[in-house]
Amino acid sequence: MISEKQQPEHIILFDGRKIFFNEYGDREGTPVLYFHGFPNCRLEAGMIHSKAERIGVRIISIDRPGIGLSDFHQKRQIIDWPNDIIELADQLVIEKFSVLGVSAGAPYALACASKCSTRITTVGIVSALGSIEHKYSLRKDYIIAFKIAGVSLKAFQRILWLNRFRYIKKPDKAHIFTEKKMKELADCDRKIAQIQSVNDYIQKTQCEASIRGMKGLAYEAKLLGKPWNIKLEEISQDLDIIMWHGENDNISSYLATKAIGKRIPNCCVNYYPNEGHYSLIINKTNDILLKLR
Repeated sequence: MISEKQQPEHIILFDGRKIFFNEYGDREGTPVLYFHGFPNCRLEAGMIHSKAERIGVRIISIDRPGIGLSDFHQKRQIIDWPNDIIELADQLVIEKFSVLGVSAGAPYALACASKCSTRITTVGIVSALGSIEHKYSLRKDYIIAFKIAGVSLKAFQRILWLNRFRYIKKPDKAHIFTEKKMKELADCDRKIAQIQSVNDYIQKTQCEASIRGMKGLAYEAKLLGKPWNIKLEEISQDLDIIMWHGENDNISSYLATKAIGKRIPNCCVNYYPNEGHYSLIINKTNDILLKLR
């Protein structure tokens, strides 16, 4: 069951910015910090609320700067994310936690693995969006979009509005966007997206992602279109990193996960021949969360 009851919470960081998050699952369970995909927000994790609750996992799903309700952070880089995460964990009085990066949340999970490994028990990465350095692993339209964001944030915001948000922000036009996206999905992902509750929730989380404008999403795209500057080979061998990827993913190929996994000292990679970019986190939630518990 998808959760829509959880209310946003926030902390105030040392520099005065507010970071918002929602909690899902079991409030007394093992803490797992959830890093959402693109162009989504913290609400994304609501789709796994019930399973997390049954398994005994406390999901803390966080809006990155400029996305959803979180304050914009000028000149931020992916490698800066662990600083916010440590402040969040400290204010929530959480000494040890796991992290779960889904799709575009992958580089943020790896940044945490690189910079704050002593606070993390396990790193989970699902359907990793590949680095721009691995051009063969990203769908062409994503590469083009990220390059546009790197040249002009305003141009990217305009494209994002014309291709996506002018439809999903209006209930009477949302079906136009849905029908268009369905044609681009792998069969396994299309089956998931055709579930009305899932489709509605995806649109809701994307609308929430842009609730304060699209500047934050554009800046995020700009970052995803650049090298991550994460020293994967230097991630601690004592930290367990587990990756999951569907072989039918036609947004970010499993070759992305393969390339990343090879560079990390202690990494276990799991491939699923019948899963895609979206279906994996929905169909294999239990397998994933049990490894992070």
